[in-house]
Amino acid sequence: MLTETGRAAWHEALDVVGREERRLLGVLTEEERRTLSDLLRKVMLAQEATEG
Repeated sequence: MLTETGRAAWHEALDVVGREERRLLGVLTEEERRTLSDLLRKVMLAQEATEG
């Protein structure tokens, strides 16, 4: 269980990640972001298949 301080730190970290993600991916159109997501999913699934 997180303390209030830990919870606040976790929320701040998520905010930082969210801002950075928006900064980096904001240059892509919605279609480009969808394509990127699909390609990354494909790579991830291929990696998982080789681990098992």
